Amino acid sequence: MPIEIVRSLAPDEWDNYVDQNPTANIFHTRQFVDCFASSPRYVPHTFFLQDDGKTIAGLVAIQTRILPAFPRLTSRAVVFGGISLAHDVPARQLNKQIGPLLQAYDEVMRRQTLFTEIRNMDDHTAHLLPIVRSGYQFAPHLNFLVDLKQGETGIWESFSSDHRRMIKRAEKAGVTISVVTAPAQIETFHELVSRIYAVAHIPVLPTTVFQEAWSRLGPLGQLRIVIAEHEGKTIAARAALVYHGRVFDWYAGSNEDGDKLNANALLVWDMLRWGCNNGGEVFDFGGAGDPNVYYGVREFKSRFQGQLVNHGRFLRVYSRPRYQLGYRAYGALRRLLF
Repeated sequence: MPIEIVRSLAPDEWDNYVDQNPTANIFHTRQFVDCFASSPRYVPHTFFLQDDGKTIAGLVAIQTRILPAFPRLTSRAVVFGGISLAHDVPARQLNKQIGPLLQAYDEVMRRQTLFTEIRNMDDHTAHLLPIVRSGYQFAPHLNFLVDLKQGETGIWESFSSDHRRMIKRAEKAGVTISVVTAPAQIETFHELVSRIYAVAHIPVLPTTVFQEAWSRLGPLGQLRIVIAEHEGKTIAARAALVYHGRVFDWYAGSNEDGDKLNANALLVWDMLRWGCNNGGEVFDFGGAGDPNVYYGVREFKSRFQGQLVNHGRFLRVYSRPRYQLGYRAYGALRRLLF
């Protein structure tokens, strides 16, 4: 059977491919993709490459339509988690097939979006050449990874004395942490996250996507949401995706009280401790920005003494004139839209 690119897999086949691939992550799973299916703003796109009936690569993209009436000017596609590649296939063989996979994907997406961004969670240096030859540009993007296998004592002792005092002050002030256990708490979580994104004038996932994630990923142990409370009020919240030993820092938010009381530092420490005691191998901070651009959140994440990595991202712009027009329009409207 020749090389074939298919747009979908049977549920069991998809689950087995991801579950049995140690290099796959939560963003490659069917359950994560299904979280977006009910929202009109998001369109999932899946492409799988098969060799003699065996799936050896996958590309899972989420198309975001800022203004659905004008998709070609206001849509982008993000490949969260990077390209999924089979762990038991030689890199040379995979490199021959990455080009055709991206070509099939681009043929569909160039008619629907301004650009595609591939966000790598791991080192794709071995596959850099075929991706770049397919028209994608590599851009540096930092991240911090905390080794959970060192245990909570090792992590705590790696913190600076100032950072440990910050966490202790939050506890001494009466900030408490609890795990979200009721669907009604998702709305409170979303309000806190939305506050942060509104300040930056960028879109945040709607409540429906978080509710779908709660119902689909929660029962599988793949979503953990924690909240910080002070004097009976919720002041901060944080959500992590959990898969294959990776605890991925997904979304976070807080109000002014949460900021003043260092609630987010306490929430991250809670996530790290939980990961250490529940089979976690690495805590992934989910990105720390372009190294050439100031990013205030990077300073906060750096305090947890994770390994600084630069797995980068790949960007493919399908039409430079449309991209420039859409970028200018977005810049002019973002304060009104968000």
